[in-house]
Amino acid sequence: IFNPWSDGTNRFRTATQGMQTYKEMIRLAEDDSKAAERLRIFDYRDYEEFYNCRADPDNLHNLINVPEYSEEIEKLRQELERWMERTGDHMLAVFRDRNNREAASSYVQAKQAESDARRRKKKNKRSRQH
Repeated sequence: IFNPWSDGTNRFRTATQGMQTYKEMIRLAEDDSKAAERLRIFDYRDYEEFYNCRADPDNLHNLINVPEYSEEIEKLRQELERWMERTGDHMLAVFRDRNNREAASSYVQAKQAESDARRRKKKNKRSRQH
């Protein structure tokens, strides 16, 4: 899994965060260090992730830096890159230069600024209509 926006400060946003399950995760995290770590993983993700889903079905142990998986991880990176090429993924250049975390962060910030501008424009348009 490649999360180019993940830099330890950007929080993943999703509609599910308004749901009862997420709210319960927050509540549990107050007193439970394991729940707090799971919430951290959910909210901030790691830049790259690789899990052994058979041995770790909850995907709690990121194996991206474990040497014994390096060949498999590299094969999957190549497969992801080919898929990104086929689908015209706008993050392809970031993925290819994924070791340049500063460039990835700059790209993500620029995309976020574009999104924020579209959201503001849409909100302003709705305000003028009422």
